Amino acid sequence: MLVRNERFHRGIDDLQASWALRVDGAVVADGALDLPAVGPRGSAAVPVPLPEDLDDLVAQAHEVHLDVVTRQAEQTPWAPAGHVVAWDQHRLGDLEPGRVRALPSCTEALSVAPGASGWDAVTLDGHQLLGALGATVWRPMTDNDGTVGGPAWQLGRAADWHEWGLDRLAAQWDDPAVEDTEGVLRIRAHGRLVTPTGSAQVDWTRTVTVEPLHAVRIDETVVVPDAFADVPRVGAVVEVADGLDDVAWWGLGPHECYPDRLGSAVVGRHRRHLDDMAEPLVHPQEHGTRTQVREVVLSGPTGRLVVAADPHGPLLAFRVGRDRDANLETCPLASELPSRTGAELHVDVAVRGVGTGACGPDTRPAYRVGPGTYRWTWWLGVLGPTSG
Repeated sequence: MLVRNERFHRGIDDLQASWALRVDGAVVADGALDLPAVGPRGSAAVPVPLPEDLDDLVAQAHEVHLDVVTRQAEQTPWAPAGHVVAWDQHRLGDLEPGRVRALPSCTEALSVAPGASGWDAVTLDGHQLLGALGATVWRPMTDNDGTVGGPAWQLGRAADWHEWGLDRLAAQWDDPAVEDTEGVLRIRAHGRLVTPTGSAQVDWTRTVTVEPLHAVRIDETVVVPDAFADVPRVGAVVEVADGLDDVAWWGLGPHECYPDRLGSAVVGRHRRHLDDMAEPLVHPQEHGTRTQVREVVLSGPTGRLVVAADPHGPLLAFRVGRDRDANLETCPLASELPSRTGAELHVDVAVRGVGTGACGPDTRPAYRVGPGTYRWTWWLGVLGPTSG
């Protein structure tokens, strides 16, 4: 590891450095680092005492990361002791995974009720854990997108999105094709999200496959028309039952991290209470999405839900919170958001960056979600509260 000192008025002796080795997101080894004296604009190499079996760990794991963190050694006028001054994360080994990520599983008491959009409900031992599965390309406006009547209204995408009717798309699903062959339930759903004027639509095809004691597989194909040159997201949305308040995920975190806001997030196994997934914003708006997610687990007294990205497909983004998109869009103040039980869960294959539109340019083109065909697979595992 190379240490640099770009400061002129402070030495490096008031800092503490540490390292941590993550295998598939979990820390398996860590320790302190000895920082040498480094003069202004100088540099020095610092050895990291990695485990002797590192090569075996890299070969057997899906991914291995090395974290290096520098903290304040003592309290200063500008920061308390232990304050993180800098960090870095390095992926070790070949970029190709050493093995395929394991898929989640289900218990025998799982029940999936077929519905027009894939399923109407998912229950375990008679307790409903998930409501009807939906689809969306919409999210509430952020201040950077441009709020109604605000100075950024014409600078961001908000005006276009409302003019196109993305906030008012009507879901129209055909009757599903349901097959139950030798214990394998397959639900083929097809529908569309149609603008209020009927001038454009998002075409959606979804196949849900349920095998006993195996994960539920969801295959999605979505066609966003050219009329929608830039959409906020592409993904599934579902209501989560009350009580599944423990949120753990393997991906970027621990705080929210959109595609153009990844610099401060680390790959790891993160965990928070559902209520702590929200950001304390005065003006309700889109917030709380985590990206590059491999797996999400929602746990509670009635069961455990495991949502996983396909091992051979794209990583996912997710947002889970008490507040529905509709309320975040219409309530002027956070204090006016209605209290509610349960949660709204988004599982997205694509999410738009947030940009700096409130005081700068819109999201850069590389971080926008454009028209075209999106294909991906994700998995759902349903387990008892003490399983695994």
